[in-house]
Amino acid sequence: MEDSSPDKILFTDDEGNASSLEDIIADGLDGKYEGRIPALVKLSESGNPYQRLMACIVLTSWGHAAGFKLLISWASNPNSVPWVQEPVSVDRIYGANDAFENLADALKTSYWNDPTLELQGMQRKAAEALLNIYPSYFFGQTLTLALLKDPFWKNSGQDKIVNVLESCMRTIQDSKKFDFDLPYQTACLLVVLACSNDDMTAEFAERLITQFPEHDRMFRELASALGEASGQATWQTLNKLKCMGRPTVAVEVTRVISLRQSRIKPSEESK
Repeated sequence: MEDSSPDKILFTDDEGNASSLEDIIADGLDGKYEGRIPALVKLSESGNPYQRLMACIVLTSWGHAAGFKLLISWASNPNSVPWVQEPVSVDRIYGANDAFENLADALKTSYWNDPTLELQGMQRKAAEALLNIYPSYFFGQTLTLALLKDPFWKNSGQDKIVNVLESCMRTIQDSKKFDFDLPYQTACLLVVLACSNDDMTAEFAERLITQFPEHDRMFRELASALGEASGQATWQTLNKLKCMGRPTVAVEVTRVISLRQSRIKPSEESK
């Protein structure tokens, strides 16, 4: 690129027209902007905090090692990130710093690249680094959606998921106020556990229900997670949610139960 200004690198297409970061990322997945990679690497290292974050998001989305290296470093040292003094990106609903949520989204996007063992290794290290700070930073559903792209987390990575869920529950127990909806975020992660550990999924769900008996948004997310399970314990918890007398929750639970019954033999639910 002749003009290597940050705005040109991040927000301009090859014709010089203004473009969204999302469109630049999408086109770059097909190799269109390969020539920008050196400038993006430089920007991720020496730009202002916002530019560094955006450049890292692009590089990580494209599966580039420089992006993953920065992501892992920042997640491993969250008190030393470039934006530690002042957030450069905030969630529209909660006003919470959503930098790590954006990095989790970049991780999710990276699964659109052709898979290689090197990329897989970087993706799992990045996911683990983000999971380590999951109870303390805003992620919404995004990190969970990234984890679901890799079967590892539903199988061999289950111990890590359980440990993070327990850490979330401890944080919930110890804190009186959150900068974001941690109970909902905890419920989001539960779906990763649901496919392989029915009893523990139901146990975490029951603990959340007991702690937050009027949290409809969390209940709906719990219903979605429980719908991915197939055992008796989660079936009982689903029906408990349905009978809690909360209309919007009951509608979601009814939908989830119908979907679950369509893929599981009725005899298995009634055992």
